[in-house]
Amino acid sequence: LIAAGKNVYLAGFMGTGKSSTAKAISRILGVPWVDLDAAIVEEQGLSVTEIFAQRGERAFRNAEHRALKAVVAGPGSVVALGGGAVCFERNRALLRGTGPVVLLTAPAETILKRIGKSKDRPLLAGEDAPAKIRALLVRRMQDYRRYRLRVDTAELTPAGAAEAVLQAVDHAGRQADAARARDMAARRGGTCR
Repeated sequence: LIAAGKNVYLAGFMGTGKSSTAKAISRILGVPWVDLDAAIVEEQGLSVTEIFAQRGERAFRNAEHRALKAVVAGPGSVVALGGGAVCFERNRALLRGTGPVVLLTAPAETILKRIGKSKDRPLLAGEDAPAKIRALLVRRMQDYRRYRLRVDTAELTPAGAAEAVLQAVDHAGRQADAARARDMAARRGGTCR
């Protein structure tokens, strides 16, 4: 996929291991990887927290969309999306047809352990981060449900998650190839056995 200019996208909630898994896949395959939030920080010259504080979430989401457009137009790579990137139709439209999206998941308790009291998570700022995580997970679940390729990272190292993602993408590719073969055989009036 990547050699053909397609991307492999990692989506999911904060703390599910998108960046560490993308980096591990990059090492395994010897291909480039992109952390979308890091690309935004580089373009804006401000941290994600500073963008939210100084310009607001809308400005961040606009910068996120521009960064995603640049990634889609670039060479194939492994892309760690921001946790909310797939919650917007304009971003989902960019992703369609440009590579598989694998949703990384983990239970709320695991996410809490991983991100703790991080000061770098503007959507969790203030009191009661656990309640905010649970509420945000519920809101985003509607958008996350769109993605069938999933890897639960709760018990996985980044290398283990990378292997699981590669297996999921490979399996989905084989299923798609088989479906295309059946479709072509049906069009010709024969069967594919």
